[in-house]
Parts: sequence; C-alpha cells; structure tokens
Amino acid sequence: MENILWTIGFLVISCILFFEVNILTNFKIKKLINHPENQFFFSEKKLFFSDEKVDIHQEVSESIVQWESFTKIIETKQYLFLFNSSSTGLLIPKKAIPQELYTSLYELFMAKISNQVLIDK
Repeated sequence: MENILWTIGFLVISCILFFEVNILTNFKIKKLINHPENQFFFSEKKLFFSDEKVDIHQEVSESIVQWESFTKIIETKQYLFLFNSSSTGLLIPKKAIPQELYTSLYELFMAKISNQVLIDK
C-alpha cells in the first residue's frame, strides 16, 4: 500500500511540474514578445542559414552566429525560437518561411540544436 501511495504522489508531482514548466515557458515567451524594450529584436531581419552558421542582416547591423551557440529551440504554432541564452535568441515567424523551404530548414534546426521543446503545436 505504501508503494502505491508513493507512486501516486510521484505521478501527481510529475504532472504538476510538467504543466507548470509549459505554462511558465509560454508566459515568459509572451512577456518577451510584448515588452516594449524588446521591439528592436522584432524588427525585420534577413536570416541566412548554412551548415556552419547563421548570418543575420538587419537595418542597423550584421551578425554571424555559430550553431554551437544555440542552446535550445522552442516551437509554437506561429513561431520558432532559437535561443542562445535563457532569454535571448532568434524569433522566426513560421509564416515568413517559404513552404518549399520549411522542411529542409526545420531538419537543419533539428540537426544543429539538441535541446528541442514543442509547445502548442
């Protein structure tokens, strides 16, 4: 009987933690997107992906980011987030990716970024 109670307790705590992490992640993403100080990060960018790096061209800057610097990818219904820290990275609207390139680009992301989280897909 004691083993059953421990098992039920473990399952309940695991479910709570799972849902809490998903809810907190969604909350953090929405807060990041809507914060006025972050609007520069959502300006128009041109991204060029290769096997070695990501080239980022903006109106005021150009950057090169090696794949190794990305720590996590989060996918939602509308966006792909490529994180290079716990709170910064690239926000890619899925609608901005041409349909004929989406599959090959998605496969590149999955091959290059090991920590993958799918939310609201």
